[in-house]
Amino acid sequence: MNFSSLLDLHLVAVVHNIDEPSRLHLGFPGLKTDNAVSADEQPFTVGCNFGSEFIHIIDGPSLFTTLTTLDTIKYFVSFLNDRRLTLAKRHCVIEGNENFLGAYLSSPIAAGKYSVAHQLTGSILDTVVFNSGFWTKYAQSPAWEHTNKENKRSYFIDRLIEHISEEYQLGRLVRSQEMEFSYHEQGWRFLARESRFSRRLLAGAFQSIFDEPDKTTFWSSSVSSKDYPDTRYVFLTYPQATSDKSYEKLENYISFHLMEYMFAAGAAFRDARYIVGVGIPNYHFGQHSIVLHIADTHSWGDREQVTAKKIRHRLGAFRALHANTTFHFE
Repeated sequence: MNFSSLLDLHLVAVVHNIDEPSRLHLGFPGLKTDNAVSADEQPFTVGCNFGSEFIHIIDGPSLFTTLTTLDTIKYFVSFLNDRRLTLAKRHCVIEGNENFLGAYLSSPIAAGKYSVAHQLTGSILDTVVFNSGFWTKYAQSPAWEHTNKENKRSYFIDRLIEHISEEYQLGRLVRSQEMEFSYHEQGWRFLARESRFSRRLLAGAFQSIFDEPDKTTFWSSSVSSKDYPDTRYVFLTYPQATSDKSYEKLENYISFHLMEYMFAAGAAFRDARYIVGVGIPNYHFGQHSIVLHIADTHSWGDREQVTAKKIRHRLGAFRALHANTTFHFE
């Protein structure tokens, strides 16, 4: 997949140690952003428009809070987009970036999506001030506590990305270790580009088969990406192999079955262009081979399409489909 068309570029300048001088003045809010400022009219105050460039200038502690709160690239870039759009709409004063973050997370517009700019639509205020109370109020709210609780299972996807990338870096991949870094990076990027909310849904699809009591057979589940409708994930848990299988034979065995289920998913869900397959062992035995494959169904010819239909029919996979609705409240 060519990701270059998806680039969303932002300029971010980080001001270090701004928290130290701010302690010299009780009640001083730290680095302030005022989009009406163009020079050094006010101490510890910066603008954001520099010629034709918009630059996010954020102090180190606030950036750390932002990155640890919005801990997926999807969420962080969405935040920067909304920050830029908000500051372009009207006169804004941000007394510490964490307070804009608090206002942002208090402005939901859909599941897993937020926008201060959207909330300000129709507002008659000439100046909007994001003062020191915004972050404190949100960080102490039941909504923040609930979000943290709901997000816990989503970190399975993070651990999956870290595991596969670490195995590659240590040269421990049994299959495809000799492939270029870009080959592996493309697979990781599909997972990494998913938002925290979307990762909840992916983890839920995996958990539904991971909890199956029968560990002697394959179990599969599939879920569409919440963020990218053309992408569908197929999770496959595999049973313990016979002891005479080498790791290479084991991974070939897993890979073969995973690809079959990916073909079946391609036949069942015709609106999905990209099928991301993940093969993972059942939890109660010691084999740790994890297999990741990406398939672009737009590259399939008539032969692959016919094969996909035959495999789906033979496996009986994704045939008795029924809606499984999960509510996620922010």
